[in-house]
Amino acid sequence: KPILLQLNKDAKYAIGVDITPETVNFIVTNLLSEIIYEEHYSYNKEDDFDITLDDLVAKLNRVMKTKDINRSNCVGVGLSLPGIIDEDHLSLKNAPNIGLKNYCFEDFKKKMDLPVFLENEANIAAYAEMILGKATDTENIVYLSITDGIGTGVIINNRIYKSVYKKAGAFGHTCIERKGIACNCGRFGCWEMYASKRALLRYYFEESTTQIQNLDQFFALAKANDAHALKALDTYMEYLSIGIENIILALDPETIVIGGELAKHKEFLKAYIPEKLQLSSSISK
Repeated sequence: KPILLQLNKDAKYAIGVDITPETVNFIVTNLLSEIIYEEHYSYNKEDDFDITLDDLVAKLNRVMKTKDINRSNCVGVGLSLPGIIDEDHLSLKNAPNIGLKNYCFEDFKKKMDLPVFLENEANIAAYAEMILGKATDTENIVYLSITDGIGTGVIINNRIYKSVYKKAGAFGHTCIERKGIACNCGRFGCWEMYASKRALLRYYFEESTTQIQNLDQFFALAKANDAHALKALDTYMEYLSIGIENIILALDPETIVIGGELAKHKEFLKAYIPEKLQLSSSISK
């Protein structure tokens, strides 16, 4: 008689950690990518980063103990970071938005006593969209992570594209204003200075002289047809569309996925972006 076999989805677990300029977010998943635990907390960017990682190690050890997860049943820890990654040497080469350069995670690996993997946050988000998300039927994807900066992940023929020096896809630091605003990277006029979360809040302040702290506040004003918010949003969408146009012309992807904090307000993206895109030139036909 046939024997019915079934995957034991809880035979192994994985830990995913996302470090942003403001928060640390981590999840524990089983073999079916089901989240069995998640936690989000703020950290002080002024602290030594070793302190931030030691706090993370303590929290992960606590969760593993609480969930009765043996290290032998954990396949490893994946770290998502906003910067240039050298995964072969477990190193974060440069991450200006969190103030790190040439930081090695070998000590973190020893303290966790688990395999540790590093990847750029936009790259890994693009890969996740391809296998689990909005782009499962496509092979060529660009993912935009719009937060305090703009990260870009590029998938070509089902593979993350990094090029030789691991810097491919840094569209957030392409120049759209030659003598523009100074960026954390050391250049001027970078796209992320005009199309990130910080830029949108700056436009609102310039229009209203009122400081607001987050996108939820801003879009609540936009939904209420606040004139300052709508003017700021129009300016923002102009710059966001310029960068998207450049990506389309450079890579001609099948799909562009917009993620990060801005993605929570997709109704505005759907309303504004199509009318802002200027792709009627001869080379785009």
